[in-house]
Amino acid sequence: MAHFSSHRGSARRYIGLRLISLIFSVLGTLLLTLGSLLLAFCLYTLLSSWEVQLPRAEVPFAIRPLGGAAVPGSFGIALSAVWSSGLLIGGLQFLAMGTACRLLIRVEENTRISAQCLEQLRSGEETFGQNVGSLFRS
Repeated sequence: MAHFSSHRGSARRYIGLRLISLIFSVLGTLLLTLGSLLLAFCLYTLLSSWEVQLPRAEVPFAIRPLGGAAVPGSFGIALSAVWSSGLLIGGLQFLAMGTACRLLIRVEENTRISAQCLEQLRSGEETFGQNVGSLFRS
């Protein structure tokens, strides 16, 4: 069986969509990297500022502060955790959009090639006196 390609030759089609797909993928990768770095910084800051309170031995039921409950700068840690999760989710969305664009381009190319194959099969049947015209437009 012969190898089929696009009817317009071997030039790549949908250059604009391929460029948009590449831009989405690059932005997604950058956002995922930035979100991961921010999350690592958040965890490092949280773990390095954790206070451990040892129980007092002299008083059996002494009131002791809870370790890590009132960490100074906890608002900044929470803010960086929220931003890092937002960047991670946004990066995943951009990567998914870039992949979806590439997938749709490939589906369209495969559909076009399938239509050409069917058209060629149908043209083989026209020798028996059936000439009704083209079934597919590309």
